[in-house]
Amino acid sequence: MSASEVIDELKELPLREQAEVFRFLGEQLRSTALAAQPKTEYAKDAEFEAAMKKVFEENAGLMRRRLGMPPA
Repeated sequence: MSASEVIDELKELPLREQAEVFRFLGEQLRSTALAAQPKTEYAKDAEFEAAMKKVFEENAGLMRRRLGMPPA
C-alpha cells in the first residue's frame, strides 16, 4: 500500500481513530529523532583545564581590557 493510499484511508477514519494514529506517529517520530541524535561527548576535566589555560593565556590582554583591568 502506498503512502497516498494510507493517507486516503486515514481521511476516512473517524476523528477519534485519526487522533490515535496521529498520536502513534508522533511517538514514532520522537523516538526516531532521539535515536538519530549523535551521542554528546564531553571533554575530560584535564582536557578542559588545558584548553581554558591556553585560551586565557593567548587572550589575556583582550580579557583584561574587556573587564576594565589594567594591562599586566
